[in-house]
Amino acid sequence: SLRQCVGDPIGSDTVQTKNEFYAHTVIHSERDGIFDSVNFSDDIEPLIIYKAIKNKKGDKVRRFTNSSHRIGLILLKFNSFEQMHAILRNFQNHINVITI
Repeated sequence: SLRQCVGDPIGSDTVQTKNEFYAHTVIHSERDGIFDSVNFSDDIEPLIIYKAIKNKKGDKVRRFTNSSHRIGLILLKFNSFEQMHAILRNFQNHINVITI
């Protein structure tokens, strides 16, 4: 997005529809390496309604600088607005991309 291009932090987009709360985020690596796996916290695993991981174990990955470096994406559905914001405020604590 434009905000990412000007140096704002890469975050999650959120959508609210009729008391339903959704967010999606791109999964990326913070460093170059060999992809091993993606781990999600117990807090967000049950909230994931769609997950697409394009990389396989052993694939080369690059530190995320543009969308071609994405590993995948997830779509989450939250039970409340408060839950969504509590998770997204500290999202980096809920996802771990393992590279070697």
